[in-house]
Amino acid sequence: MKSLLLSFVNYNIWANQRVIVLMQKLNEEQLTADLGSSFHTLKDTAYHIWMAESIWMQRLHLQENIILPHIDFAGSFQEACTAWQNVSNEMAKFVNAQFDDRSFEHEVIYHTLKKEPMKSKVSDIILHCMNHSTFHRGQIIHFLRQLGVTKLPSTDFITYTREKK
Repeated sequence: MKSLLLSFVNYNIWANQRVIVLMQKLNEEQLTADLGSSFHTLKDTAYHIWMAESIWMQRLHLQENIILPHIDFAGSFQEACTAWQNVSNEMAKFVNAQFDDRSFEHEVIYHTLKKEPMKSKVSDIILHCMNHSTFHRGQIIHFLRQLGVTKLPSTDFITYTREKK
């Protein structure tokens, strides 16, 4: 289990970096253009991924009072992307620090943002978080195409595994 989860968290770092590099070449007007979809803008979608990864990381650390990092964030988009990558790196460190696969079977008790009590296995949280980020990175790629960006790198897991060799 640990090996599989490490593959996914490291893939997540790699794929996030690929879309971040592209987004950082855009101007504020492009980052904030309403392009439809669930989070309307590239910037909002990137912040959503950052927020979600941060929330899940806090839950894995058993933090009771969840902090939403993008709320009251006054830094630049580049600083937000750095913070997002830091959270992704923290997830990889978390997975790597587990001694054996039993750690991933542990159930974490937490509250949703709507204050509903929940519990989930560590492995399910990590897989959900990575899948969630992949979904929204796909939206970012779609947004980039809408903005006329034509040179888009692959963010597919298989591309990651091929390049890693």
